[in-house]
Amino acid sequence: FTSGITVNGVGGSNDAMNLQNVGSSFTTQTYNFTDTMNGSVVLNDGTTNYTINYENLAPITNDGTSENVIFNLPDAVNSYATLSDHATAGRMSFTGTTFESISSFVIPTVSLTINGNTKADTITVASVDSDFRASLTITGGANSDTVNINAALTLGSATSDGNLNITAETINLGSNFNTDGDTTNNDAGSVSLTGTVILTANVTIDTDASTTSDGEEVITGTIDRAVLAATPMPE
Repeated sequence: FTSGITVNGVGGSNDAMNLQNVGSSFTTQTYNFTDTMNGSVVLNDGTTNYTINYENLAPITNDGTSENVIFNLPDAVNSYATLSDHATAGRMSFTGTTFESISSFVIPTVSLTINGNTKADTITVASVDSDFRASLTITGGANSDTVNINAALTLGSATSDGNLNITAETINLGSNFNTDGDTTNNDAGSVSLTGTVILTANVTIDTDASTTSDGEEVITGTIDRAVLAATPMPE
């Protein structure tokens, strides 16, 4: 279906799209969100794009294993997106109120990318699967965007560099993360944070490789700490 196919739920609020038996032949899965019920999923096998356009559907599940997963947020509205762990091992969810939620997808082996658009987006990493080791790139886009890292991250594996790249006007860091998860090659990925970095907790950034070269840590912007409201002592 290189010319593309269209799946239409005909306006049913409970119509879902389940991509089953997708397998592992598609190396990249790209989700292009238009609004709460419309968009497209592009499956690429390394050479050819196979596009599934969907209309009036919510939500989506995909059981296919891929190297790379890309989420492109809609352009029409401010999006509030959350990446979180799924109850099923080896899967995660990407949900929001302004786009078609991906209620279940298999964790990628190489990279996960989240792209904002021209609106003011808020992207939160709430939790991840315990086996998630892929490189993570989050780019807010062309507006006043916020990225919240609330989950501890261990990135890097035999198939992934484990790099962490975040670009947004505000980057709130609330958990530790390290990029030396590759215990096969003993490599460590790099960390690049571009924007105003605010520490909402005591945070450790670890790019120290056990035997090979360490990963770089580059922060382009300012670093500050969150101001916490004091709790008055009882009289």
